[in-house]
Amino acid sequence: MSTFSRAPAGFTLIELLVVVAIIAMLAALLQPTIRDGLNRGRATACLNNIRQCITAVKQSSFDRDLVYLYGYADGVDTSWASVIVDSYLNRNTNVVLCPFYAPRRFDSNFRWLTTYGIREDPPEAYLYAPPDNTFWLRPDAVERPSDFLLIADTTSRGRGGLRARQYKGFNVSMEGEVHARHGGAANGGFWDGHAETMSRARLESLGIEALYDEDQSPGYF
Repeated sequence: MSTFSRAPAGFTLIELLVVVAIIAMLAALLQPTIRDGLNRGRATACLNNIRQCITAVKQSSFDRDLVYLYGYADGVDTSWASVIVDSYLNRNTNVVLCPFYAPRRFDSNFRWLTTYGIREDPPEAYLYAPPDNTFWLRPDAVERPSDFLLIADTTSRGRGGLRARQYKGFNVSMEGEVHARHGGAANGGFWDGHAETMSRARLESLGIEALYDEDQSPGYF
């Protein structure tokens, strides 16, 4: 008497559709968590970069007794960032950029225009301006160093012909040049050497009207 073995039945079409639906639902539930995790990681990397930048700027002040802010000849080839990268940041150009916002990495075309911004409008008593049209910070004149924001997340607002890119300088007196792109917060480095993620309340306490949305300003020169 012969016996026959029956092949195991496979999944039916309905069962496969149910499995696919469950996987799609789980992916949809996890996507915001994954995205938030990536954003937090980028914000943390940005904060670490700014911390290295403010440390390098302070080191440069020990050598010069001044901190370079900007000059009328600044542009693609020169800025505050170019001053510190070679001597104090081991030529690591990506440290002076936020990995969260364009151009994210050092741009060989715009170079020193598209980096974190340094403050260009400190109180007049803090400034040293020699005849060569450069402007320097006098560190010994800074009052309340823990509240003096020197380096920050910025956006171009059309400056330099650039739209929605990091920019080398910011003015507290100008609305929207500091960019709160990290979930409504902006990263910044202060003259006492600390770096922090600044909430809207913190920014406003510093007299800064930041940009909290996308930078939609057209490029101009």
